[in-house]
Amino acid sequence: MTIQFKDKETCISCIKKNGLPPCGVNSFHKGGELENVMLDDFRTSTLINYIVCPVDSIKPNKNGVEILDDVCISCGLCVSKCPYDNMYSAKDFVEELIYKNLKNDVLKTTSFLRSKLSDKFEVLTEVKADGNARNKRVDIVINFTNKIYLIKVLSSFKALGKYERSYSDILAHQTKTNREIEVVFLYCEERESLKSVFKDINEELYKFTHISIDRITEYIIKNEGN
Repeated sequence: MTIQFKDKETCISCIKKNGLPPCGVNSFHKGGELENVMLDDFRTSTLINYIVCPVDSIKPNKNGVEILDDVCISCGLCVSKCPYDNMYSAKDFVEELIYKNLKNDVLKTTSFLRSKLSDKFEVLTEVKADGNARNKRVDIVINFTNKIYLIKVLSSFKALGKYERSYSDILAHQTKTNREIEVVFLYCEERESLKSVFKDINEELYKFTHISIDRITEYIIKNEGN
C-alpha cells in the first residue's frame, strides 16, 4: 500500500472520538448570503462535510479508514491532515497531483483550501450575492480577522473579463465592512502566476488578484498579518 498507518488502534480511536476521520473529511459552510457572511454571521449557511482526498480514495470503516491503493495518487493531503501523525507514505509525495485532480471543481477546491488553512480562517463555498443568477454567486469566501477573500475558481483565462465585471458589481452592492476585501481569480492549474491590481468601485479601492492554485495558500498565509 502507498499510504500506511503506524498504529491501527490510534486510527480506530480517532474515528470513535471524531465520528468522521479528519484525514478523510473536511467540514465547511455552504450557501448563505454574502452580506451576512462578511459580518461573520453563518446562520443562513449550512455546515457540510466533504472529502479531503481529491480522488476520493479514503473510505471509513469499522477498523478506522481504508485507503484504496488503486485510486490513491500519493499526493499527501490526507497525511498532512492526520492530527496524530499516524500516517505515512511508502513513496515520495507528489503534491502537484492534487492540482491536476482539482481542475475547476469548486467543492474540491474549497476542501483543498480548508485542508491547507488553519482554523483561524473561516472557509465557505457557493455564497449568494446580490440577485440569484449564477454569476452572482461567490465560489469561495475566506474570512480572516482583518481580511475577506472572495474567490472565483477559473479553468482558463478566457472568461476572466466577464467575471471581473461580475465581481465588481457584487462589491458595488455589498454593505461596507471594516475589513479589507480582496477578489481572487484562482486558476486550478500551475502557472506560477501572481498579478494584483486595484479597482475603484464606488470610491472604494478593492484589490483584484490573479493567482495559480499552487500559490494560493502560501499567498493567503503570508498576508494574514497585513
